Amino acid sequence: MTKKKTTKATWADVQARCGLDEATIQMAQRLGMSPRTVLANQASTRQERWKAPTADWIQDLYRKRFGDAKLGER
Repeated sequence: MTKKKTTKATWADVQARCGLDEATIQMAQRLGMSPRTVLANQASTRQERWKAPTADWIQDLYRKRFGDAKLGER
């Protein structure tokens, strides 16, 4: 039970830091990403201007893997 609380708190931290909505967080979880992975791939505005915003990156990966399926469909 402690691990679940820690994981939820970590996802909440990722959501706050990256400015993600709940649907994008669920997409990242369904893709098998960890909170650490999402934070590591967050773009630095000064040095990594070529990187897409985190939300766009997750949504693109989700579309590539699952097509245009909605989050609730499978």
